[in-house]
Amino acid sequence: MRQSTYGILLSGLMFGLLFTGACDEYLPSYREPGAVLEGKIEATYVLTSSDNRVGIAVTAVNKYEESLEGRRDFTGSIEIRSKRRPELRKTLNISSTQLIYARIHNTQTGMVRMDPGDSVRFLVSWNLAGSDTPGDNEFLDLFSYYIDPACPGPPPSPSRTIAFRETFILSGELRVFEQASPAIVGPTEFSFCRVSRWVEPNVCPTVDQRTCSSR
Repeated sequence: MRQSTYGILLSGLMFGLLFTGACDEYLPSYREPGAVLEGKIEATYVLTSSDNRVGIAVTAVNKYEESLEGRRDFTGSIEIRSKRRPELRKTLNISSTQLIYARIHNTQTGMVRMDPGDSVRFLVSWNLAGSDTPGDNEFLDLFSYYIDPACPGPPPSPSRTIAFRETFILSGELRVFEQASPAIVGPTEFSFCRVSRWVEPNVCPTVDQRTCSSR
C-alpha cells in the first residue's frame, strides 16, 4: 500500500514539474520598463524678433507591448559638446516645467500612463547670448561671422552678419517614472549658422540654414 501511494505521489510530482516547465516556455521574459523607453532628441535654431536660441526637443517613447503606469519623475539632462572643440561642454537640466506633451498625465496625483507607442515630450531652450552661465561666452566665441551679402546695410555697420556653420553633439537622458531607468537620448549631431540679429523679412530675406556656409 505504501509503495502504491509513493508511486502515485511521485507520478503527480513529475507531472507537475513537466506542466510547470511547459507553461514557463510561454511566459514572456520580464523587461524593466525603463529599458523599453526609447529616447529621441531633435534641435532647431530659432531666430525671431524676440528669440535667438536653439530649441531642443527631448522625447521618450513607450516601445513596450504593454502600458506603463507610475508616479512621474520628469527629470533629466542634456549635454551639448562642440564637435570642433570637444573640451567645450555644457549641461542643460530637464524638469517638469518644460513638459509640452503627455497624453495621460494627472497633474494632481502625479501619475503618468503610457500606452504602447505613446510619448512624453519636453522642450529645452539654449540661449547663448542671454545666459550668465559660465562657459557660454566660450561657446559664443566659437562662431566666426561674415557680412550677409543679402543684407549688407549702410556702412560702417552691417545690418546682419552670419556665422560659419558649427556642429554640436547632443546627448543625455530623460527619466519619466520614479521606479524605472531613464530613456537614453543621442548622441545626435546638430549644426547651424548663428545669425547676429533679426531683420524683418520685408527688409532682408530670411537666412536659409540649409545653405549657410561651412568653414
